[in-house]
Amino acid sequence: MLAPMKTRHAAPSRHAPPGSRHRWAWNRGGMTLVLVCVLLLWISGLAVRSIPQDVLFAGPPWLAAARLAAHVVHGVAAWSATLLAGRWVWPHLAQVLRRWRARPAGTATLAAGGLLAASGIALGYAPLDWSMPLANLHWWLGLLWPAALLMHAGRRLRPRRAPGG
Repeated sequence: MLAPMKTRHAAPSRHAPPGSRHRWAWNRGGMTLVLVCVLLLWISGLAVRSIPQDVLFAGPPWLAAARLAAHVVHGVAAWSATLLAGRWVWPHLAQVLRRWRARPAGTATLAAGGLLAASGIALGYAPLDWSMPLANLHWWLGLLWPAALLMHAGRRLRPRRAPGG
């Protein structure tokens, strides 16, 4: 089981409810890991998208190997991102739902992330004739989802003004 993360916020109270901000806040290490996963997903996704699938059968062996390696990197990065998301998403949702303060940006980020994950899984298991529409959906969601995430978290990332200044 993972221990609660240390944060730069005030020391957590012994009576802090599970999922409270002080106990489950993002830390720099977690944010760095998520950023690395997103960058790996983007780079490997670009490689998979830019190298045609026909190269697996009729192209040079090194290009086929590059496409397969990009698929493996994409899968490992997606698995890692899912693991990291599970570390923070559920406590965050519990906190938000307890206060009934769901924001449109957060709801859009959650919906887009869910569709992105579902379309990625469906690419591996859906019938072949669904492949191209799913690939296009997954591609555009993958490009736009980090922007939705930044819109959702942007308020917290902006520098804060000093009180009375």
